[in-house]
Formats: sequence, structure tokens, C-alpha cells
Amino acid sequence: MIEFDISSNMDPIEDILLYAKRNLQKAESEESIYEWIDKMLTKAKQLTGAVTTGKQIELKVYNSFNKRMQKYLASLKGNEPKSQVIRGLQEEIRLWQKEIEPETKAAFAELFKKGIQAAAISTGVAAVLGKADEAALKVLAMGPYRIGERISLFGDNEVKMFEKIIHKAYTKEGVFNLDFLTNEMNKAVPEEKWKLERIARTETASVSGLGRLFAWKQDPDKEFYIYKWSVAGDNRMKEISKLRASYGDLSFDEAEFLWLNQEQELPNGKWQNDIFNQRCVLVRIPSNEKKVGNRFIGIEDKFKRTF
Repeated sequence: MIEFDISSNMDPIEDILLYAKRNLQKAESEESIYEWIDKMLTKAKQLTGAVTTGKQIELKVYNSFNKRMQKYLASLKGNEPKSQVIRGLQEEIRLWQKEIEPETKAAFAELFKKGIQAAAISTGVAAVLGKADEAALKVLAMGPYRIGERISLFGDNEVKMFEKIIHKAYTKEGVFNLDFLTNEMNKAVPEEKWKLERIARTETASVSGLGRLFAWKQDPDKEFYIYKWSVAGDNRMKEISKLRASYGDLSFDEAEFLWLNQEQELPNGKWQNDIFNQRCVLVRIPSNEKKVGNRFIGIEDKFKRTF
């Protein structure tokens, strides 16, 4: 449980509630989920670190991949047969996948915990603070969330792409041009940095948001808020994001349903998953009227659970 650094003699729980009351009329919008979490923790004089943790994961995923590829290239002598070079590439990517998953494990649990803490502070629900550690441990036990699946898919795609470069490094007679392979790989690997950062950013933002949703659910006044699916309104916005933004005001049950079921059938009959390159966030705004119900009950077959 987090401890509050309070200069007055006020009870910590009362301090949380007072903080929440002062900020009741402010919508919980965000520059990014990391920044929102750290902003809430800072105002309550708590240890921050969501931005740092999230960015460190993004950097670590790519840096470890680049390190593995450089090790692979350095191991080549220039006289290996093509099949051996390809097998070496496949092995290095497999080792990278095995290495990076456990490294993200603790960081994901920490981001989930911070999401809970920040939302608990923003709502004034002191009771949920005591659940943060327990809930984070459950996330930790689940493993590295879904990032393992994304890393596997990324690795498979990289093997196919890099194999093409390897094929070009051999003449018809089977002569290996190591310099060509090294130069081409050194061009190709950095170009994949944005893909890995996107994977890491999507996953860390998702698990942070899930922590916040967990805390919101404990709020006895959660039905006196309207929830919105906030999207980045630019030319990279996906169709599923546009659809969900069009739903307008949501009840908590609707917001929770959409967040937990982020794969959905579009009006054109195609399915799309909003958790890839996710930039959407849930925000909530205080309301004088109670909002309940779930308009998606009865059409669950148009959704697939992703959390």
C-alpha cells in the first residue's frame, strides 16, 4: 500500500478524499497514460515513474534486439553456407524472444500497480489502494502480458525479411559476400526500431489503462460519471477507433466491456483489433445524473475478448 507524505495532521484517507473532491469537476483527460499516472501521483506526493518505466521498456525491447543482431553478424566469418547463416539468424531471434519476455514482466506489474494507485487517488477510493499490491502480483503471475505474442509475430516477420537479405548475399555459385550482408543488415535493423517501440508502447499503455479501470470499478460513485472512448483524431486513426468514439457517452459497464473486448466486427463485416498500435484511452467526466446499462448486451458475438 502506498503511503502519503502529509504535512498536516489529517488522516491519510481523509486527505485522499479531500484531494478527489477538489478535482471532482476536472475531466480525467490525458496527454498520455504515462503522464496522467505520474501527474496524479505527483499531486498526491507519491513516487512517480510511469513515464520512465514505459519509456525504458520501449528502449530495452529494441536495444536487446539490436544487440542480438550485432552479435549474430559478428559471429560470421564469411565462409559459412547459406543454410547455416539462416539457422544462426533464426536462433538469435529465438534467443532474443526468450530474453526479452521476462525482462518486461516486473515492469508490466509495476505499471499496472501505478495505474491502480493513480486512479484510486483521482477517485478518492482509499480502499482500493490496499488492493494495488495484490492485483499487481496477479498480473506478474500472468507473465509478460500479451507482449510475448507480439514479439513472436515480429520475430517471425523479421526472419522472413532478413532471409531475403541473406539470399542476396550469395552469388549463384554460392560465394558468400559478408560485407554486403553486414551493410544491408545494419540498414535494415534500425528501420525496425519504430515497430518494436510501437509494440512496447501499446502493451505498456494497455496494462496501465487496465490498472486504472480496475480502480475505477471499485469506486461506489462510478455510475455518476460518463465515460468516453478518446481517440487521436488524425490520419492514422483506425476504423474501430472511429466507431467506438461515435458511441458517445458510455456507462461504466459499457466502457469496461469495450476495454476488455477490443476486437470487434465493423459495419462492413470485417474484424479489427484496437489493441495494435493503441492510442485510444478511456476518460471519464463527473455527471449529476446516474448512467447505467450496457447497450452491447445481446450483440456480444460482434466482439472478441482481448483482456
